[in-house]
Amino acid sequence: MGKIAINDYSASGTTATLAEAMREAAAEVATVECCRIVGDGIVSGRFENYRTLTVADAADDLIFGSPTYMGGPAA
Repeated sequence: MGKIAINDYSASGTTATLAEAMREAAAEVATVECCRIVGDGIVSGRFENYRTLTVADAADDLIFGSPTYMGGPAA
């Protein structure tokens, strides 16, 4: 059984709802950990949430979720 990290950013909650549905489905076949990306995790233009980075580094697979703005993912 592998490890999956789900990293998501959700401004309105829609992406978070989708990430939770993915977590529930993936939990049937793997160990899953979710990490929510929030604006406070970005300091001086750099992402500094060490828990999220540690979880992602230990995972076998990564899933990223983001809303789209003007056709692209959120910054």
